[in-house]
Amino acid sequence: MGLVTGKDFYIVTDFRYQEQAAQEAGWVDLAIRNGKMSDTLAKTMIDAGVKRVGFEANFTTFGQVAALEKSIKEAKSAKAIELVPVEDVMVNLRRSRTIRRSA
Repeated sequence: MGLVTGKDFYIVTDFRYQEQAAQEAGWVDLAIRNGKMSDTLAKTMIDAGVKRVGFEANFTTFGQVAALEKSIKEAKSAKAIELVPVEDVMVNLRRSRTIRRSA
């Protein structure tokens, strides 16, 4: 999963992809999941200080959003984080990065 803030990029993944993520996207911050993805993603969002997060509505299930909302609420230092459905943000970021690489 990816998290993009105004100043940082994060990849949240499990240990199986840690080396690959570091090699292919060494310019992003890497958060490694030890338990539930929703818990690690919530912690990453809280640590990043975000207040509002857009999620890819066409790729995210209702269950994933519900689990993330629950993890945010259960986090001890959590302030309210608003989850907002958006479309094609990560796809467009990938596309613009690919275009810049090939230019």
